[in-house]
Amino acid sequence: MIATRLAVVLCTALLASFAVPATAWNRLQATQFATLPAGTAHPEGIIVDARGNFYVADFDVSGNTRVGTVVVFDHSGRWLRTLQINNGSPLLLGIAFNPATGDLLVCDLGKSQVLKVDPQSGASTVFAPIPGGGGPNALAFDADGNVYISDSFQSTIWRTPKTGGAPDAWVVDPLLGTTGVPPFGANGLAFNGNASSLFVANTGNDTIVRIPLSDGGTPGKPEVFVNSINGPTASSSILTTTCGWRRTSPMKSSSSIRPDASSPSSVISTASIARVHRSGCYFRQVS
Repeated sequence: MIATRLAVVLCTALLASFAVPATAWNRLQATQFATLPAGTAHPEGIIVDARGNFYVADFDVSGNTRVGTVVVFDHSGRWLRTLQINNGSPLLLGIAFNPATGDLLVCDLGKSQVLKVDPQSGASTVFAPIPGGGGPNALAFDADGNVYISDSFQSTIWRTPKTGGAPDAWVVDPLLGTTGVPPFGANGLAFNGNASSLFVANTGNDTIVRIPLSDGGTPGKPEVFVNSINGPTASSSILTTTCGWRRTSPMKSSSSIRPDASSPSSVISTASIARVHRSGCYFRQVS
């Protein structure tokens, strides 16, 4: 009898440990931060420098400009300057500072290149030409400053050293391509907290793809980590932290999340916000 009661108590305690109330992430009302100046439109990539200034890459499909533009705002949303990227196309996407070098890099979809841009003058040089008429979209960096570039049109993640140059095809896989709509495959990308995986948003397939890494940084076989989240996109919007086992409730048919100690607890995209809470054991979408 004592053994039975002890077993009941232990089981109750175990179940209670899974019933910890979740602290939900609640979205506050959106407010306008800044207005793009005349002659620019369609903001895409965004990054913040060490002083709190915002750099916004312009994906101008309207024909307002013939060269690339990056608009700079201060921390309060006040316009500071507009950088004219004279050897870039108007179709700029991902933008980021390399934490190892401080270089400002911008993906130029229209000319299949990544540019290194002076954040004050806008003077630029080609940091990495993307072969095959590719579609450079977003950027990520490892601890050594190596640069990872998603290619939306060639099912590829390219890699260059921190100094740039001709990129290597680091991973090529069908999971990074798409036949869907819009016709953009590999898009935003980010490493998780311990750099054991690189996560890639595939916009056309509505998936997040996980690329596992060995201790030496060698990529493994890509796999679908999350699906059916309505077109994940931006790299700078992907938030990753390490966590352990998580359960999920259905978000949409075929939605899934893999329990993996090295995978992110939160994945956020501009098209939707899909969150997996570490303690709450849930998966939801905020549209």
